[in-house]
Amino acid sequence: MTGKEDGDVRLVAMPAVDALLELDEMPFEEIGSALKTGDLAEVVIVRLDEEINPSSFLDEAVLEDTKRVLNARRGSSIQRNPLHLYYPLVKEFQDVISKDPPSVPPLDRGVRHEIDLVPGTKYCVTRQWPLPKG
Repeated sequence: MTGKEDGDVRLVAMPAVDALLELDEMPFEEIGSALKTGDLAEVVIVRLDEEINPSSFLDEAVLEDTKRVLNARRGSSIQRNPLHLYYPLVKEFQDVISKDPPSVPPLDRGVRHEIDLVPGTKYCVTRQWPLPKG
């Protein structure tokens, strides 16, 4: 680490693994409240490599089964399987279903709509402070 400081956060070089493993343990559920009350000066979270990337130690057969199940849940598999329960429905509305759905929502164009529940009435906003006159 660089040892740089940012406000009250300071980065320091990490101690040896043996020193980390000798620290007192705390249940994960208690960490949030201890951080809020300021009881902790430092926090170290030790995780095994296997916990970080579980697919690295899974059997290839398990990975293939998982991929097969996940692919079966996708809409494209329904379109290829006439025996699927939803095939007739998907086939009926295939002109509505996008072949390449966007990966992100559309850009905000700044269009805002207001709906009057009863024509001619104004909306009522309840606040703890007065609204500006105008």
